[in-house]
Amino acid sequence: MTIKVLTMGTQIKRKMALILILMAMIRPCFSNHREEMALANVTRFASGDLFSLVGPECGLTRCMEVSHGTALAAMGVSGCSCQCARDTPAFREDQKICVNHIDECRMASYGRGATKPQIPFVFLPLKGQIVYPAKEIVFTDVEDAVCAVTSAQYLSPSGWLALRDLVDNDVPFALYRDEGSTYLQVSSQY
Repeated sequence: MTIKVLTMGTQIKRKMALILILMAMIRPCFSNHREEMALANVTRFASGDLFSLVGPECGLTRCMEVSHGTALAAMGVSGCSCQCARDTPAFREDQKICVNHIDECRMASYGRGATKPQIPFVFLPLKGQIVYPAKEIVFTDVEDAVCAVTSAQYLSPSGWLALRDLVDNDVPFALYRDEGSTYLQVSSQY
């Protein structure tokens, strides 16, 4: 009689273990769709960055959920595309949020007055040319200092990464001074 009880107890334990294994296998199939949405592409626009998502159930609220309420579904675009608003035009891939300024860049800004952009929309020019020649770089809280570009970084989905010259591993930008104004100049290939 004791042997039968032990055998029944062992069978129950096996069935429970099998049920737990099945539950562990079934759970990923019914996981939350938010976890399954992935960032596919980011296209920069002055009127607001456009970013594409890959995953199931792309509806009107998906862009709001992924961007923490800072982007809306892009109109007239196929697939699951979202666009940042004009007042927060830049999409930060590392934080998955649309912003109007970058907190890590407080020391300098482009231009003077009320019309200066917090995040200027620029195309990177060829070697020797000036980045955003229409606006000078203004350093805040710095007077008559000799400044140089000592590092350059770009924003990736995993955060800030160093940007170096492909040939000599140097910083690919330099400061250019002209008639009392300071500009950013491309000094090598990146």
